[in-house]
Amino acid sequence: MASDRADKAKKWTEETIRSFVTTHDISTRTELFHRSQAAYYAANEFEGLMLDLFGPIRAETKWSAERIREYVEENEIMSRTALAGSAPGAYKALKRYPKLAQDLFGGAWQTR
Repeated sequence: MASDRADKAKKWTEETIRSFVTTHDISTRTELFHRSQAAYYAANEFEGLMLDLFGPIRAETKWSAERIREYVEENEIMSRTALAGSAPGAYKALKRYPKLAQDLFGGAWQTR
């Protein structure tokens, strides 16, 4: 399997990886991994490429109310379910802001 990975990675250059990321509107390392493991592994071979494409790892780990609102608006999230699928961390953090949840999606926040 490692040799398969190496063979697939041979076709990837820094330029083709950048193009792939741009063409497919990939915004995270995880998304790149799911789209193409070969591109992901190849990108890790180019010093600084992942940092350049996606920024530092875990640059923002906390979801503030403002950040959740911005994310929902920028990504046109229309429901709590869509938010949970798109950004599970934001969905989980939204429980700390029941008024924000109501403002964004209407209805009362159900706590269990």
